[in-house]
Amino acid sequence: MGFMSNILSKTGLGALAIGIALALTPIKASALTLNSSDAGGGPFSLLASSYNFQQLFANNTPGATLSFEFVNDSASTMNVVLSSATISQNLNNFFVEGARVFWDTAGMVTDAAARQSSSNNKNFLLGAGMSDTLNVQFGNVIIQGNGPNPDIDFTVSAVPVPIPAAGLMLLTALGGLGLARRRRKVA
Repeated sequence: MGFMSNILSKTGLGALAIGIALALTPIKASALTLNSSDAGGGPFSLLASSYNFQQLFANNTPGATLSFEFVNDSASTMNVVLSSATISQNLNNFFVEGARVFWDTAGMVTDAAARQSSSNNKNFLLGAGMSDTLNVQFGNVIIQGNGPNPDIDFTVSAVPVPIPAAGLMLLTALGGLGLARRRRKVA
């Protein structure tokens, strides 16, 4: 009897460990590419995918503001991550009035004056059913020489914030396993 309860105890803990690992594994693993023609489209679901934006600008591209609305269509708060927001320009190839990337509600991500480069990350929480708009604003593009064209890149992704009740359920389950183990030792 002791041998069998020992196996069941180890199997139960193994199953619990697998369950915890599966619960913590991200569900999405895909990424969609956004470009300037997607601006004004959407809203883009944060639950569906992560989004990459990589735009190399041509000479005489007029300045503009590109807006991308992202929505949290999940049932819980999400941690939104804007990573590697990068504005690249140099002395010969640049945005005349500079460039910046910012959220309507969450605020500035990165800002670069003409002929300067900038990079930054930003995290913020977005409630269930809420949305925020990411804006990419840049001045007229001038290309006067060799070197790479001005470029703006970023990645937007989100992960659900764990529901507090799930933590309580986990603690209750672990407590129950501890009590069952203690009971077996007493008997």
